[in-house]
Amino acid sequence: MIPEEAWEVPRWDEDDHWVRWYWISRTGVDWVQSLLGDGIDVVWISQWHGAANTCFGAPAGLPELDSVREKSRRGPFSVAEFETSPLRARSDARPLLLVTRVAPADGGQSLMQLRRPRDRAITALRTVSWEMGPTPEALAEIDQWLTLASDPAGQEALRDQRRRDLARSRRRASPPDEIQQRLPQWEAVERIIARDQAINAWVEEVVDNLRKALFDRGLELSDLGTPTQAADQIVDAMKEVYRRNHDQGD
Repeated sequence: MIPEEAWEVPRWDEDDHWVRWYWISRTGVDWVQSLLGDGIDVVWISQWHGAANTCFGAPAGLPELDSVREKSRRGPFSVAEFETSPLRARSDARPLLLVTRVAPADGGQSLMQLRRPRDRAITALRTVSWEMGPTPEALAEIDQWLTLASDPAGQEALRDQRRRDLARSRRRASPPDEIQQRLPQWEAVERIIARDQAINAWVEEVVDNLRKALFDRGLELSDLGTPTQAADQIVDAMKEVYRRNHDQGD
């Protein structure tokens, strides 16, 4: 059943059939299967709405995927729809990658602007045209972005990269739309990972020593209150030590 929202009334032939051929990329299907295998949330946002499962997904061997396009929408997807789309709530505070056959006229930057400021760097658009198809190079770029966007250090690297892109755009042209133009160098990610590892090791040592000090006094970490309250007390104590040392130096 073709959704009326997707198409005008089909041109039926004398046998009450309407035939239209579509070619489905096996490379693309295998890639979507790999995303699902990695636990990535994959959905349709198609002019075929939920019928995309029947017309394309099932024949290609894909499981049924949710459709996140409003039923009243017709024709190709427009970024302006995102503001009221179910996809907006579904992707809140999560990485969002839109893979499309035709680049939306309103572009990837418009999509980013419709998301919360902190989510904009983990938002990406990738156009895969009919002519080129899902080439290994295109899929490798998308997979690299997904790897970064799925990791806290990678997300921070993407945010750093977006800040640099915005700074350049203020001096020259607008920020790039497509995903392959916005990937940070892997060295930037490695620096963030190394920094976080050093910080985490320091924090773990502080907590262990604090636990021992409390144990010696017959106390537990919970006696300091919530983690936020405990952190506030530790910061206050550090400030007091700094003040005393500063006064002694004078």
